[in-house]
Parts: sequence; C-alpha cells; structure tokens
Amino acid sequence: LDAGQWQEIQYCSSTIHGLKKQKDAPPFLYPVDPDALGIPHYSTIVRSPMDLSTIERKLNSSNPSNDPEHPPYSTADEFIADVRLVVKNCLSFNGIDHPISAMAKRLEELFDKQIKNLPGPSQSLRRGSTSMPIIPSLTTEDPPHDLPSTDVLKKRKSKRLQDGGQLQFCAKLLDILHRKQYQAIASPFYYPVDHVALDILTYPEVVTNPMDLSTMRQKLGDQESLNASMFHDDFKLIMRNCFAFNAVGNPVNQAGLELQRLFDEIWQGLPPLHEICVEEENEDDDESGDDVSRGRLKTDKKKERRDRGHIASSSKSRGKQSKGGVELSEAVNQLDGPKLERIYNIIREGVPEIRESTEEMELEIDLLPNSVLTRLYNFALRPPATKQHGWR
Repeated sequence: LDAGQWQEIQYCSSTIHGLKKQKDAPPFLYPVDPDALGIPHYSTIVRSPMDLSTIERKLNSSNPSNDPEHPPYSTADEFIADVRLVVKNCLSFNGIDHPISAMAKRLEELFDKQIKNLPGPSQSLRRGSTSMPIIPSLTTEDPPHDLPSTDVLKKRKSKRLQDGGQLQFCAKLLDILHRKQYQAIASPFYYPVDHVALDILTYPEVVTNPMDLSTMRQKLGDQESLNASMFHDDFKLIMRNCFAFNAVGNPVNQAGLELQRLFDEIWQGLPPLHEICVEEENEDDDESGDDVSRGRLKTDKKKERRDRGHIASSSKSRGKQSKGGVELSEAVNQLDGPKLERIYNIIREGVPEIRESTEEMELEIDLLPNSVLTRLYNFALRPPATKQHGWR
C-alpha cells in the first residue's frame, strides 16, 4: 500500500467509527434480523442488505478475506457505495416519511460532509506485501520539503550535541521515516490527529497525551528533546497511543506494528555516547591552577579539550582522602589519548547514573564508590600498597 491508500483506509475507518457513535446510528449498526423483528418480507424488498458493522469489518479486512460474503474493499468508491446502500435500503423498506428514514438521511448528511475531506483519489486498497523492507542505513537524503530538515540542528552542535552524534542520528531517522517507501506505514503518524475533522470525539478521552512525528521533529529543532532517550520516549508514546485507540486488526494498528519494527531495527544503529571535541574559552587556562587545587580531574589533550564532567574532592574532607583527591587529579591531568579515555570508562562503568548523561557535571571524589576510587588510583598512580589505605 502506498501513502495515499493508507490515508484513505485510515480516513474511511475513522468516518465509519464516527457514524456508529451518532444518536441516529443504532438502527443501522447490525444486520437486520427479519425473523426477530417479525418482518419476514424484508428480504423480498431489500435484496442487498448492508449495515455499519459489516462496512467496518470490510474496512478492517486488509488481508484477502476468507469470507466471500464480506470481501475487502478494493477502492474507496466501494466503501462509499456501501454506506449509501444502507440509506437506500432503509428508505426502500420504511418509506421516505418514516422516523427511521429520517435518521438514515441525517446520517447520510453527516457522511457527505466527512467524505468531502477524503484524502487523495479513490485508489486501490488492496493489501501489499507484509514483509518488512530492507532496513536502511542512516545516510543523508533530501527530507520532505514541507518538514524542517536536519539543518535546524547545525547551530546546536557546539552547544548541546555533546552526545556522539545521537541527536543527529534521531533527525536522520525521522528523514528516513518520511521516505516514499515507508510512507505506507508511517503516514498515519506524521501529524497530530484532528479528532474534530475525523469526527472521533472520543479520541481525547482515550489519548490524553498525544504525540506525532512532526512534533518530535519540532522538539528536536526547539531543543526540547535534549537527548536520544527523550526522543525515543516520544516515539514509544506514539505507539502506545496508537494501540490504545485502534483495536487489533485495524489498519492503523497494523501500520503501528510495522512502523515500530522498522524504528527498532534502525535504532540499533544509534551511536554510543562519547566525548565530542569542542573549543573552550581561554579563561579555562586561567582557572587551571584553581581546578587542580580543588581536586578536579581536568581533561586536557595535546591539541584538543574535551567537554567532560569534573570530579572534585569533597569540601567535607576526610583526612587522607582529600589529599588523595588532589594527587589523583594531578595525575589524571597528565594523561591523554587512550589513557584518558580509560579513566572515563572506569567512571562510567562504576557510576551508572552518569552513563547516559550529556551534560557537564561535577562529582565529589568522596562520594564515588570505593571500587571506582581504587581502580582510578591504581590506574593513574599505581601507589605502593601502604598508600592504598586512604581509599578504603
């Protein structure tokens, strides 16, 4: 299915869902039972019965149907014809002036208003292959012209993209979801749901925290999504909303499942967090002496400065620990390259709270776990065993 076909299915499903909730709908919700209603002559007058539930079932039957009496729709025109058949049958059996006929005409008037907004031409609704397409790599490709491109992130690179390129990855992922080959499964989630236009007035009751892909892109551009985890949470919210409102078997529910699989496959390529080289102001050099005296681990490299967290000895020093903190910071200040990277790997491994952090932070040495302090001290200083008591 292409994007236009999926949009037609979604819109038709929303339309029939809205009609079924109207106060005039009850007489037309289910097939007429002539025996139960005492109208055995019904089938003589109405040769092609139709009802709203049958229409909905045919819409939801996007796979080739096993029920020859209720095959899936191949065009939107077939859907429209069935709705009009419901009204025609009612008028034929009850007559124009019957109260039930008046209810049918009111439903038809509402339907006429809604169907004017049916997206795209009446194209084939036959289901395409359910196999997933080859998962793309995150290579650059022109994004859709009506959406802001990843250029909105360029100005942030020196300020917030200290994340190993993860936010840039997120922006490119959105570009991929807007490619033509994925619009069939992604287009229902491109923009906020307009529950008024779609006449699904119960939507806000079910979905109290709406989200969509265009809002995710806007949050990236506006710096509301500060890290990849926040971006991922927004996508998971889209999926929760989809499955909460659209029942299993609904075309939108199926599109959500396939989009989730596609997203998860691409997400496996998320780059790991690591330091990004940035230029620092000259005043940092003026503060270097004070940083060492306070026991901060400074992260100088030969021609680069890394925007990383600091580790400071506690102001509530505990004897040899404060002295050890100064020694440790001085030792680390002399490291560069792989040795410096090893220092931060030790910290990340031992302090789970900062593994995902992209912000500059300052840690108190005395608050680090003893196991981390021991590994740092042994790696940077390798002191004699008698000096290790200060870390225990």
